[in-house]
Amino acid sequence: MQDTNKDLERYTRQMILKGFFKKDQLKLQGSKVVIIGLGALGSVASELILRAGVKNLVLVDRDFVERSNLQRQLLYAEKHVGMPKPNAAKEVLNQIDTSANISIFVTDINSSNIESIVNKCDLILDCTDNMETRFLINDVSLKHNIPWIYAAAVGFQGTTFNIIPGKTACLRCVFSKVPQGLDTCDTAGILSTVSVSISALQVTEALKILTQKQFSKDMIYYDVWNQTFEHSKLLKNKSCPACNNIYEYLDKKEHSKTITLCGRGAYQIIPKDAIKLNIELLADKLSRLGSVKSFKPHLIHFKLEDKALSIFSDGRAIIKGAKSISDARSLYSRFVGN
Repeated sequence: MQDTNKDLERYTRQMILKGFFKKDQLKLQGSKVVIIGLGALGSVASELILRAGVKNLVLVDRDFVERSNLQRQLLYAEKHVGMPKPNAAKEVLNQIDTSANISIFVTDINSSNIESIVNKCDLILDCTDNMETRFLINDVSLKHNIPWIYAAAVGFQGTTFNIIPGKTACLRCVFSKVPQGLDTCDTAGILSTVSVSISALQVTEALKILTQKQFSKDMIYYDVWNQTFEHSKLLKNKSCPACNNIYEYLDKKEHSKTITLCGRGAYQIIPKDAIKLNIELLADKLSRLGSVKSFKPHLIHFKLEDKALSIFSDGRAIIKGAKSISDARSLYSRFVGN
């Protein structure tokens, strides 16, 4: 059995803060937080919130660690290149706190799986890189009365704001539909200090919400390079569909089958129907055709001439070297089969 008093020794400097008490620390330790996205924001946020005392974490990401990630995704090291991000994150976080209860999902978050993933959680941290997923998080948050914190970082700037069902404006109050043409880290770059700063703000607000203290109701903008910090008041929109129990993104029966991954020269193929690949058997089959590196049971990397396929156990594949969407689908059919 865990020695509670001994475990609390970790947090002595936190518990002597003015207005922060032992009961707050115990509340954090009993909280469950889902972190969706383990890139620049999520890799930092997951470590910060664990070190603050939140021991029950659910980590979700569809991708694997690449060398270009190491500039800003602080949880990972060179040895993690090629490994699914949730696996790498869990490995490092469990070294920080062996008593942490960490669940992982190496999957593409979508309308068919998000409700089971966030089940019985106290808070969702949005650390994703696309607005469509955030609209989906917004829907599930409002439907199940789960607070969530939006965060985004690109270039020299970052943004975060809290969404508390029934108490604040939601994402669709601010954006009526998915905005197009937004910059991404792949197209505009990112300074590592931006993602660290925004993650710190996001986790600070998370600690307030989890311990039921006063939280910010503003959208916060921070420009690290120019040292500007702004607050923007957000108002609820009476005609917001999500606030009126219309969950357009959560109720979608299908999600995108082929996604162009901006800046990576790659396509992601998502099977229409849920499948479960036997990674070990597939690795054996593909090893007769080309180079295979396996991260069982979640992922294999397969290379054949100038083509590279990263194939996940949920049937997804990220394909590099394809000349078009149709070419990517053809490669998927050839080597995955579904």
